[in-house]
Amino acid sequence: MAQRDVRRDLRFMTLEGSAFCIMAGAGEAYFPAFVLALGHSQVSAGLIATLPLFLGSLLQNLFPPLMQRVGSLRSWMVGAVALQALFLLVLINSAASLPLIFLAVSLYWAAGWACGPAFNTWAERLVPRSVRPKYFARRTALCNLVQFTSMLGAGWLLSRGAQSGQALQAFTLLFGLAALARLTSAFFLSRQTDARLPEGHRVLGFKQAFEVVRKSPQGRTLFYLLGAQASLQMAAPFVSPFLLGCQKLGYFDYMLVLSTLVLARILALPRLGGLVRRAGPRKMFYWSGLGLIPVPLLWLVCAPSLPAMLALQAFTGVLMACYDLAVMMTYMEAIPAIERPSVLTRFSVAHTLAMLGGSAVGSLLLWALGSSWTGYAVVFGLAVVARVAALRLLAIVPVPTPRVEFLAVPPRLEAESVVSSGGLLTKVARRAETRAREVALTELEVKAPSRN
Repeated sequence: MAQRDVRRDLRFMTLEGSAFCIMAGAGEAYFPAFVLALGHSQVSAGLIATLPLFLGSLLQNLFPPLMQRVGSLRSWMVGAVALQALFLLVLINSAASLPLIFLAVSLYWAAGWACGPAFNTWAERLVPRSVRPKYFARRTALCNLVQFTSMLGAGWLLSRGAQSGQALQAFTLLFGLAALARLTSAFFLSRQTDARLPEGHRVLGFKQAFEVVRKSPQGRTLFYLLGAQASLQMAAPFVSPFLLGCQKLGYFDYMLVLSTLVLARILALPRLGGLVRRAGPRKMFYWSGLGLIPVPLLWLVCAPSLPAMLALQAFTGVLMACYDLAVMMTYMEAIPAIERPSVLTRFSVAHTLAMLGGSAVGSLLLWALGSSWTGYAVVFGLAVVARVAALRLLAIVPVPTPRVEFLAVPPRLEAESVVSSGGLLTKVARRAETRAREVALTELEVKAPSRN
């Protein structure tokens, strides 16, 4: 593929991600707040962040044969993204019924899950390996900046709506704008170079997908993700109900708390691309997992002090940036391309089941103990214990050894792809351009023997 085509694809990929983050910042970030605004319980607000994710992952397991029949990754992605926008509009008209809200959000996530395996396979084809870690670090940072801005705007709009007694109308406007942003991302997807499923692509069942992961030294990292997600979701879905319901935080302060997490990611991600290339995903998982252990209990100490909560969110955002970038690199490099769509689709069921299991434990405890400070203290304390246990699962992941590989890197590729997408990260892009001229790039290769 010509350098001009690569730069164009990277530019449209960045623009598409930015449009997606407008949807995420103005839409799905406020699902729990929407449920509370309708007068439903704090437990329901916590479950809306996890139960639809699980139901959506079950539905998307019907998709691999359909994806194989479609063949075109671009056509599949555009269709799934358009459906996601449609279900946001359905959500607007389902506000009267909690079951309908859960159904609409579940279908929304099913369409979102359908994008994941196709995007990872497509992105591997479009983004040269030599610039992949840094490009995605910078793309994610720019996208997070867009999400940060959209969350600020959404929080301001909700605050004004609540003050004037029109909070539900404000939610309707937000979700409508989120749907429009998702349709915009569908347009940017349609402008990227198409790719077919890899030659020899196979649709695997659950047992076959499990064997692929088990036999791959790097792929075993996915097992750690199950434990990590279960422990994270034991507390994370209930932070919003804790702040809005228990601590009676206003919408504007709530928006500041949410957006600080995104801002911390923006500042951290450009510095993590080279780090994950040198250290590898395993160490990134370890550092982030170790730092995230005390976070749930710190919420009890920091709330309701706004400066303390913002500092905690900034700390959490840096750690989650490490975690998310390591997840992305694991998805792209741990599973062979011909099996990746099926493996990730099947794995998503286990992944969301782990998330649902963690949130179910938290929900049951809150239901039994009541949505009081004491109830949240028990839930958050148990989440700390679970995170310590999850970190032990990294023992099944072999330690990689460094290897030096000589690669020809297009010198202006990474810098132009970021600067042309908005000019917001110019300083970072210049630094990326300088480093991209280096001929010798250190990469990671797992040489540890299988422990089967």
